[in-house]
Amino acid sequence: MARAGKAGLMFRKPKHERQIDSGMPEEFRWSIPAAQAVSMLSNLEFERLDDPELSDLKRLVRDAHREIIDRGLIEAASRFALEDDPKRSKKRDAASWGVRQLICAMMCAADAGIEPFASEPVRFVEDPEPERDWSILPDSLAPLAEFAERFGHLQFEGNIVAFLDHASEQEWDELRRLAAFYSEHHAAVDEFSMREDLEDRPEMHRVFSLPLLLDHAGLTG
Repeated sequence: MARAGKAGLMFRKPKHERQIDSGMPEEFRWSIPAAQAVSMLSNLEFERLDDPELSDLKRLVRDAHREIIDRGLIEAASRFALEDDPKRSKKRDAASWGVRQLICAMMCAADAGIEPFASEPVRFVEDPEPERDWSILPDSLAPLAEFAERFGHLQFEGNIVAFLDHASEQEWDELRRLAAFYSEHHAAVDEFSMREDLEDRPEMHRVFSLPLLLDHAGLTG
C-alpha cells in the first residue's frame, strides 16, 4: 500500500515490508507492524528496548508480545518462524523472517531483564534436543562434559552478556575453572572440535559455544 509523504507525494513501503504484509498468514496478521519494524534490526537494538529513543519500537514489540501470549500462539509462531521449506514463496519467506526477528527481539529483551518480556518470556519452541552422549569425548577431555552441560546453552551474545551480568561468585569460580582447563587443553579441544564425523551432534554445539563464553568473560589469552 502506498503512503503519503511530504507535499502530498506518494511513496511505496520498502520491499521487505510489502512482502511481510502480503506473505503473512491470517493467524499472524496482528504481528505485521512489529514484524516490519524489527525485520532489519539486530540484537543490539533488541537489548536496548528500554532506551527512550526506542520507545515506539518497544511499544510495537510489547503489543505483539501480549498478543502472542494471550492468543496462545507461541508454539505456532515458533513453527512458522523456523519452517524450512525451499518451495515457499519469497513473500512467505519474508513473513517467516519477520516473525523470527520478532521472537528474537522478545528473547533478547527478556535476557536483558526488560519487562514485561523478562517475567513472561517468549522463546522458540523447538523439537526436544536429543540426549547427549559424552562418551564421544577422549578421556583427556572428559571434564569438558561438565562445563558443556553447565554453560553450553549460552550460544548467543545476548544471553551470554545477560548471564555474565548476573553471574554469582560461584558461577565465576566455575568459569575460571573452565578457563584453566581450556588453557591447558586448548589444542586437544580444538582438534576434537574439528572432527567432521561429529559436527552435527548436539554435544558439539555446546562445546563450540564455550570459547565464546570465555572470551566475553575476559578469561581468554
